[in-house]
Order: sequence, then C-alpha cells, then structure tokens
Amino acid sequence: MDDPSVHHSFLQEVDLTDRQMEVLRLKADRRTNAEIAEKLVITLTTVKWHVRQIYNKLGANNRAEAVASARQLGILEKRSERQKGIFYNFPGTLTPFIGREQEIHQITTFFTDPDTRLVTLIGPGGIGKTRLALQAARSLNAGFPDGICWVPFSALDQAELVFTTIDEYIAENIYTAFGLTRQGREEYKLLLETYLKNRQALIILDSFEILISGASIVSDLLAKTTDCRFLVTSRERLNLPGEVLYPVQGLAYTPVSDDITAPADAARLFLQEANRVSQSEIDHPDHLSAIERICSRLEGMPLAIRLAAEWARLLSVEAIEQELEHGLEFLDTGSTSIRAVFDRSWNLLTDQQQDSFVRLAVFQRGFTREAAREVAGADLSTLSALFDKSLIQKMEEARYCLHDLLRQYAVEHLKTRGEWDATRDAHCAFFAGLLDDQEDAIISGDHSKILPDLDNIRASWRWAVKRRRLVDLNRMIFPLDWFYNLRALYSEAITVMGLAVEAMYMQKPEGLQGIVYGKALLQYGLETTWIQGSDNAAESIHEGIRILRGLGSPKDLAWGLILSVLEGLFRNDPKVREQYCLESLKIFEELENPQGIACSLTVLGAHYRQINKYSDARRSIERGLAISRKIGDQEGTAHALRNLGHLYFNFGDFDTASIYYWEEARLWGELSLPRLKNQALQSLANTALAAGNLNEAKMQYQECLAEFEQLGDPGNTLSSLFGLIQIALRQKKSKEALDLLLDARFFMEERQDYEEQTHWWLLSGRIDLQQGNADAAHSAFCHALKSSAQVGNTTTIETFLDFASYYHQQLEPELAALLLGYAQIQPGLSAVLVQSYLKPLHTSLAMSVDEDRLSVLLDEGAALDQQDLINRLLADCG
Repeated sequence: MDDPSVHHSFLQEVDLTDRQMEVLRLKADRRTNAEIAEKLVITLTTVKWHVRQIYNKLGANNRAEAVASARQLGILEKRSERQKGIFYNFPGTLTPFIGREQEIHQITTFFTDPDTRLVTLIGPGGIGKTRLALQAARSLNAGFPDGICWVPFSALDQAELVFTTIDEYIAENIYTAFGLTRQGREEYKLLLETYLKNRQALIILDSFEILISGASIVSDLLAKTTDCRFLVTSRERLNLPGEVLYPVQGLAYTPVSDDITAPADAARLFLQEANRVSQSEIDHPDHLSAIERICSRLEGMPLAIRLAAEWARLLSVEAIEQELEHGLEFLDTGSTSIRAVFDRSWNLLTDQQQDSFVRLAVFQRGFTREAAREVAGADLSTLSALFDKSLIQKMEEARYCLHDLLRQYAVEHLKTRGEWDATRDAHCAFFAGLLDDQEDAIISGDHSKILPDLDNIRASWRWAVKRRRLVDLNRMIFPLDWFYNLRALYSEAITVMGLAVEAMYMQKPEGLQGIVYGKALLQYGLETTWIQGSDNAAESIHEGIRILRGLGSPKDLAWGLILSVLEGLFRNDPKVREQYCLESLKIFEELENPQGIACSLTVLGAHYRQINKYSDARRSIERGLAISRKIGDQEGTAHALRNLGHLYFNFGDFDTASIYYWEEARLWGELSLPRLKNQALQSLANTALAAGNLNEAKMQYQECLAEFEQLGDPGNTLSSLFGLIQIALRQKKSKEALDLLLDARFFMEERQDYEEQTHWWLLSGRIDLQQGNADAAHSAFCHALKSSAQVGNTTTIETFLDFASYYHQQLEPELAALLLGYAQIQPGLSAVLVQSYLKPLHTSLAMSVDEDRLSVLLDEGAALDQQDLINRLLADCG
C-alpha cells in the first residue's frame, strides 16, 4: 500500500485504498461485478464488499452517484479527459502494489523541485522499475494538468528501426501515446516539440535501455519546452545533463520487527502471488521463516519472487526453497524467465565487458576495484560501464557487487566458456596475497582491510585446499588463524584448519606440503584449546612444532613456540615453558621481527610471574609493552597491559591492576574485538571480587557471562561462572552457588582441561562444606587433588588449603595445621590467596589449637615434601 503522505489532500479525505480505486475505475467503465472479479482475480463476494465500502465513503447509493461524486472530487478523471488518452494511457494493474513507500515519496519529492526535469529509475531487469514508475505516476497525477503519458519500449522489435532514425522512432511513440495522429509527412520530432512547447506534462519512458543511443532527443525536448518533465526506467543511465539517477533496489526482505503478523515487503509480495495460485495455507506463520529465506536468497527482486511464488500451486514453501538451489531454470514459467530478462542486458555488452562481467561472478559479497582488475581484468572504464548498465551495484566503502541472480547467470556463462577453474585460481591467489600483505596488521588487531572480504577469503581457502595450492595455503594459514583467534571464531577455525590437515597429511612430512601440514596441525591444536581444553590439543601442537623444527621454517616455528605457551600448553612444566619463550625470542631477534619480539617478551614475563620471579616478570613485560607501543601494535600493547595487571593483582595492588585492565579493555574496544574486551572486563571483575566489592563484581561477571555465551567461548564462560559461584559462597547463598556450579558443568562436558576440572571440584567441595555435607566435600576435594597434579603448583596449594579447611571443620586441626604450614612458605603466593585463605584459616586454628603446639605443627608442615603430602591425602581419599 502507498504511504498516505505521498497522496494528495483530496485522496486523503476520501481514503480509498488502491484496490478500491481499481474497482471504482472498472465501475466507471460500466463493468459488472462478475467482470471485475475476473479481471482483478478476486472473488465476487470481495468485489461486492469493496463496492459497499466505496459507496459508503463517497456517500453514494448506486454506481452512477459514486462515479459522479468521484469525478467531482477529482479522484476519477472526467470522461472527456479519458477519451483524449492523456491522463491514464498507462496500463492498469491486476494486483495491489506492495511496499516502496520511501521510493515513491522520494520520486514525488524530486518533481516538486522546479529544476528537476529528468529522473531515471535505474536498476537491473526484474527489479521492479516499471511497476514503481506506474505507482509513482498515480501519485503525481494532480501535478501535471496536461497529462501523464506512458511510453513503453519493452516490446521493441529491432526491425522497426530499419526505415527510420532512433530519434524519429522515439518521437513517434511519444506522439502517438498522447493519442495524436500525424497529418501529412512532417517529422514526428517537430510535431512533438510543437505539441509539448507550452504544456505541463510528465512523459514516462519505460525500458529505455534498448534506445540509449537516442537519448539526446530527451535533452532536445527538455530544451524546447518549459514545463515538460521525464521519468525514465532503464538498465543504463541516459548520461544527460540534469539527469537525476535513482537506483532501484529489491524489496525489503528483512523484517522490521519481530511481529510475525508484519512480514517484510518481499515476503508480502510472495504471499500475495502464492495465495493467488494456491489454495493451501501459504500465509501460515510456520511458513514465514522459509519465505523470508527465499526472499533473502533472491535479494528482494520482485520478478524472481513472483516466479518463485508461482510454484506454490504445486510445491510447499520449503520445497520451493530447496529447488532454488538448482539454479535459474527453476525461475522459468514458460512465458517468463529470469534468464530471458538477463539475456537482454547481456546482449548490450561489448566483448570486453562480457569477459569481465562473467569473471566477476567468482566474488562473494562484493569486491574492490583492485580485486576486479587483478582477478577479472575489469579496469575502471569497464566497471563504470557495467555499473551504468545496472549489472553491478555500488556498495559502501568503494566496493561493488552483483545481485545474486545475476551472479548465477554469470557463473553459467563462465563455466560454459571453460574459464571457471582459471578464474577461481586467480581469485584464490589474490586473496592469499591480501592475507599475506596484511599479516602484521592482523596480528596488531587491525582487520579493516580483510573484514569486508571475509567471504572471499573463506571461498579462497576452500578452493586452495581443494586444488592443493600449496603456495597460497602457506601464505594464508598463519594470518587467517590469528584473525580467527582474535575474533573468537574458534569453531570455524577448527573446521578450516581440520580440512587442511586432512588434505595435506604426509606420513613423512617434507617440502612445502610438509610445512603447510605442520602449520595447519599446529593451528588446529591451538584453536582446539579454546573449545576442548589444552589437554585435548597437546598432541597436535607438539607434532606441528616438531614438523616445523625439522623442516627449517623459523618464523612459523617461533610463532608456534610462543603461542603454545600463551595457550597454556605447559602449565605444569616451567622448564619447557621458559625454553620455548627464550627460543622464540632468539628467532624473532634474528629475524628482526618486532611484533614477535614483543610477544615473546610479554609471554616470558607471564612465565616469570607464574614461577614467582616478579622482578624479572615486570622487566620483561615492560620491555614488550615499550616495543608494542613504539610500533603501534595495539594487540601486543593490550596483551602486555593485561599481564602487568595480573602482576599487580598478585601483589594485592588492585588499584594499579585496575588501571592496566581498563586501558586494555579500551584498546580491545577500539579494535572491535569483543571477546578480548570482555576478558579485560572479567579481570576487572576478579579485582572487584578480591577487593571485596561483591555487588560490583557480580554485575561485571554477569555481563561477561552473557557476552561469552553469545560468542560461543566455553573457557571464558566457565571463568565467569566460577567468579559468580565465589560471590554466592561469600554471601552464604549455597543454593545459588550450586545452581551456577551445575551450569558450569554443562560447559565442561566437551572440554578436557585439568585446571578447569580442579577449580570446579574445589568450588563443589566449598559448597558442600557450607551446606554441612562433609563427606561430599571430602570427595570433591579428592577429585580436585587428582586433577591438580596435572596442572601445577599454584592449583595444588589452593587444593591443600581447601583440605585444611575441611579437616579443621572435622575437628582434625593438627592435620589442617600441617597443610597450612606447608602452604604458607610457598614463594610468591598471591595476595588474594593469602587474604582469602591463609590468614582466615590461621586465625581460626589459633582459636582451637594451643599457640605453642600450632607453631610446632606449622614448622613441621613447612618441612614436609609436597608429594608426601599428596600421597597422605590420597591415602585418606581411599
């Protein structure tokens, strides 16, 4: 339906719908109700209902009174005017017009400007230009007292131009469309100029692209008249002075709301056409999702939607959606086909334009000028010609694209020519080069150059794997995987790298294929860490590193070494961890790779923090931070800030830690990397929890939890849940803590990470202790102890302290004191662990054990061997 804002005031007063106007015009032509029903393809009952509505709105009792009243109000043209064939010489429509309110409003607004005399609706065939022009003409009627003249050229036969010039042919069609007859042999162009000289008329030239070489007649007529204007529909611009171009796009196919009763315009058109040919309940809400997917696939092209809907007479909506996968043949009703519409545009292209157009079909969701030139051989003039002929569309940020149906059409031509494989090879090589060139920027978090072409990159990767294009794969693996990691696209990364691992497998890796296999295996393992835990990924990572070391690929080896440490592969082996950090640092220094040097220093500093060498940690991280800042590496800067925050967190300096975390979060936000920004915010939540600001911490954890769940990041989701459980325990809300613990178990089911398992069992035991379930708590702590043995010293110490709390509660304070004595002498314990566990437990034991005896027990515990303590506890576990 039209937007009332584009109708004239007298139409607003009467408020007849488009359908009622159609019925009224047919009544004025003395058509019977039965004839009207047949012409409009509606039921007789519906016609009678519309007639009653018309009579009520016009205050009439019969047809004659209604027609007379409508003519008096100016809704219907007078008989004398109709006989002249001026106002309504354009064809009637058999179906209601749907959508396009903004387009109609814009077109009518153009013609309110006295300086705008030529408007061209431009777009590919089938996009709805003709129907839009017809509807706009109805809204413009009152503004042109000398008429609106519809001049169609869609059925032009080239044979008609044999005995006349294009100018004369166009002039003749316009002249006769006004209902005029030539007397004598004077040229139609002169007759038309004379007739239009002082008239206020709108001339609509439909499907004008076939006569584009004769466009100069339009400028001649505009020059020799004062108040005539032109509205043109064309697949190509007229390229005349003063021409206002209005690109026509497909109907909106994205719903504007969640209301299922208000589908998008494209879906409304599909429903209208499907209901016309089918008696089934096409408009049932259950079908709406499939209809919207159909319209999205067709990108809102009205002709394609109408042709697809025609099949509703035989197929379900879901079957229509499936059939669209088979190509353009499905959109062929015999009398009309999309291919025939596109053939008309194809035949207007030069050989060079055809060559470039078909090669552009390999692009996914758009391309740049550079890509078009390198892959399709399309220079700027060719792109301009294709754009002017509506075969490509302009996107934002200097990008272009093909309508998906035009792309399918071009693919058919490309494959028929036998050029598909060669063009895909060129496409693959181009985007492999793009990734390689952007490697440093990708590592730094700047993805602006590759995000618009992500679909092209994905297609290039699949093609490179399929064709075993080793050079392209070697250039793509590392920057692509780094991008996936920063963007938290773990599942896709695992799938992509898994395809390469399978395709490149070598029992005895060698040469370039061996390097590609090793890199893919390494990256596959690193990405698996995020989804399934580091323990499941260890074998792939170790094998990838072994292959790269053996084949002499230093840069790839160095990144593999440092990233394996960064992902926590060697949490329980500090010697290997340090060895890998130093080895990667040495390689990067030899390669003079500042990003690698900064990353190695930062990760080495994190290692020093974990083994309690805080001075070395601070010095190493600050060196990495300085390098990252100097080279403008925001990603490296943010990582260094995070590790400095962790360092000050361990000291108990929560204010300084928060400053680093906030700056880190700001950088990730600037880089539009939500996972990493939320990790920084989660660190702030940890700081608030450690400082005792429970409400603030809870709010931050809840926000992070929602974001990580949406991102599909199970590891960080668990971290947020663990934080919320700790808050619930501090607030003595054990039931809430238990519910959260069960939620956490769901995210652990697909993972194999001993550190996460240890923390889960520790939290489970604390909940049991708080609820008075001592046996269950002891069992949980036993599970935690077994898992912690696979992780490292810090987690084991935390487990000892939980056992100490259990034994103290079970009136075994001496064993609790031994465990406390061992724990409190461990070097570099974080301030959080001391404040939260050690001090409260020491205070509590001092109230139940004699001071001298407690001192002796603590000293005895300090002298014990860790493994002896573990064995003693395991023996107690049974």
